Amino acid sequence: LPANQRVKQFLVFFTAGKADSFRDIFTQDNNDYDAVIPDPDDVGWLVVGCLRDPYDGTSMGVDFKPTGDGKPEAVSACGNTTTEWHVFEDYPIAGYSSPYCDISDSPLRGYVLDTAKKMTIYHAGKLKEQGIIIYCIGLGIVDGTFLKEDISSWDPAHPEEEYYFKAPSSSEMKRIFNQVAMEIKKYVYLVQ
Repeated sequence: LPANQRVKQFLVFFTAGKADSFRDIFTQDNNDYDAVIPDPDDVGWLVVGCLRDPYDGTSMGVDFKPTGDGKPEAVSACGNTTTEWHVFEDYPIAGYSSPYCDISDSPLRGYVLDTAKKMTIYHAGKLKEQGIIIYCIGLGIVDGTFLKEDISSWDPAHPEEEYYFKAPSSSEMKRIFNQVAMEIKKYVYLVQ
């Protein structure tokens, strides 16, 4: 529906943990890749070390390290083949500057987790500014405070309104999805 005909929009955000990866543009040998940086705690970070396809999560075969200007080795300011992380322009990494040559593993891991969380908060905020109601469902061990207070549409002025649900196990999912559906259904009755 066109924006002027929409009564209410909802987003049900389902997660199995925390913000731990993000999508951006990466450049290697002057080729741009729309890709996802993997979770630093995933085996793929150390073993594979490749960017992931944003649609199916498979390896793209493009190393995300070493970091740098993304130019071919012969013209790179870093002196070797590197991958440029365009995200550094909007979310700089403390203690480093352009062209961000050879950032070591430890600060890069922390950066990915910190930036993924910042991006998630930013995008959730933009959706909420548009009046979109966000429900969060966390499965297993999750950062409930982050999901409830930073991502969901929960408002401390109205703590009785539920927008965050924790599912300790997958067996709880049906009950929680039904509960969210009932919450959304309340809005349907309001517009009839």
